Amino acid sequence: MPITELAALEFISPHSLGHPPVAELFRTLGVQQAAWSGYPVLHFTNADPSRSAEFYIVSGWEDEEAHNKWLTAEENQEPWLRLEGF
Repeated sequence: MPITELAALEFISPHSLGHPPVAELFRTLGVQQAAWSGYPVLHFTNADPSRSAEFYIVSGWEDEEAHNKWLTAEENQEPWLRLEGF
């Protein structure tokens, strides 16, 4: 049964999605995740300027097992290691 993923993240100041290395990493991860899952990956930021560090990812998965396989896949793990400290 298809499921929806909603991930809520918060960047550590002064970093944001506008920081070029961060933006490129999320673009790459989005393309890889969409290829893996077969569902589009959407990114959103909070429209409230006082909460601009908040970032959301929305996507779909065929089932929980498919999502869990992605979570542990090297294609997903390696980019997150580069985001430590952001």
